[in-house]
Order: sequence, then C-alpha cells, then structure tokens
Amino acid sequence: MPQVKENGAELLIVIGHICSYDMEKLAPTAAKLGITLIGGGHCHELINEKINGVSIIEAGSYMRNYAKVEILFDSIADTVVSIKQELHKNQGGTPDPEIQSIVTYWQNQADAELSQVIGYAEEEISQNSDAMYNMVTDSWLFSYPKGDISLTNRGGIRQSIPSGNISKGTIIGVLPFSNDIIELELTGTQLIDCIDNLVVGGMTTIGGYFLSDATPIYDDTTYNVLTTDYLYIQPDSKFKTYDPDPYYTSLNYHQPTIDWIISHNTSINNPLDTYLDTIPRQ
Repeated sequence: MPQVKENGAELLIVIGHICSYDMEKLAPTAAKLGITLIGGGHCHELINEKINGVSIIEAGSYMRNYAKVEILFDSIADTVVSIKQELHKNQGGTPDPEIQSIVTYWQNQADAELSQVIGYAEEEISQNSDAMYNMVTDSWLFSYPKGDISLTNRGGIRQSIPSGNISKGTIIGVLPFSNDIIELELTGTQLIDCIDNLVVGGMTTIGGYFLSDATPIYDDTTYNVLTTDYLYIQPDSKFKTYDPDPYYTSLNYHQPTIDWIISHNTSINNPLDTYLDTIPRQ
C-alpha cells in the first residue's frame, strides 16, 4: 500500500475474495495503511459494517443483492470526506433495451462457442475417477510436450463428463477456473516433496517413483514439471521455494483437455472410452 501511494494512488480500496472473519481481522491494519474499503466474497455473507473506520461490505451470493458504496474524496486534502455504504435486494425490473441487446449478442456468441461438439463418450467419466485424473494430466503433456510430469489438484476438477456428445462447454465446466499452466524445474527430491495429495501425469508413485516409461525418478535429476499458477501461489506451496522463477505457458488448464479430445476424433463408433487410461497412478 505505501508503494502504490508513492506511485500516485489516492483512494485505496480492496476487492477481496475473503470472508467476514478475514475482513474484520484485516481492518486494523487496513486503517493504519489508509485503506477506505474492503469488499468480500467466497462465504456468501451479507455484511455491511465499519470497523476501525474501514468500511466492510459483501452482498451475499447469486446476485440476490448488490452493494452500493458512495465515497466523497477530497483530492486536495487527500482524505475521504464521507462514505455511504448500502446493501440492496436485487429486485430486477425492465431491462434497458440497449444493454439487453449487448448482453444477448454476447450470450449468443458464448452459446455458439460452448455448444460445439468435440467428442463422444459411451459411458460417464466420473469426476473422481482415475480415468478423469489421467486424462486431464496427460492432456497437459500432450499440449506441452516439453513437460516431463504434470501435477494438479482434485479440487480443480469440478464435475463429471456425462455419456453422449461432449461439448466444449462440458470440459470448461469440468475445469472452470482461470488457472494457467506453468512450467517448473524441480529435482527428483523436490518433486517427491511436492506431490502429496496431488494428481500426477507422466509418472506413478506405485511401488516407488517412476516416469511413465518405467524409468526411476532420480533424486538429483532435474525434471520439467507442469502445474497451475493457482497451486503455485498457495501459502503452503513448496513450488515457489524450489523454483522462484516459473515459466508461464499461457495455456489455460482446460484447453489441453479440449485439444486432446478433439485429436481423437471420437464418435459413437469410436468413443472416447477407448482412449482413457483407467490405471491408478497413486
């Protein structure tokens, strides 16, 4: 905060994906740093408070409510004159025709893109199955062959793939976040220290630590490891300790799975099931 003030920022607010407990805990520090407002999310709470002079507000969930904050700021005195914060029920109403036309246009564009059929599955691919885990992690190595190993978390896989036609929207539903794939350089020792509770591709931990071609993973050998920027920045992540300078591939984590499915040109007569690896790796 002091740095952005030095760079010319006048009014400081925080738009946070955090719960009321975190906002309340941050308020005293925010007040010392001259932060006027902390907005929240994640816990779907209705909050409209002021703590240590810092406004704290969150409008619940599902657009049932909205938050409105009016701040009068004196840029000469560099101070907040007044702040008015309100929560309102979202009652709907008559759409503005011009805005509605813009929304409709982009909704149609999105629907056309997401409804594209990219494959066919004879049976459901369960969210928590080895087939799903292996497909996702293997697809990263398919799209980025420089990688030796891929690692992701089960929580980043959000739904199953139903039987029948598979649309692009289905895969984005499976992998819905704005997570990008990054490349790390890790020794075998560092790699093994990072894989607890993660899904693996390009390797197995059964009976020891081996690459997919059965080559042992050696402690002092360096491997190119793919994971997500989301996992990299987690507070308890060891990734950033072992490789402080990751390479950003610019691949969203769902795109390789889409590309991998398309590459097999699946259909009723050539279902995706044929290409799935169902063997556990952990």
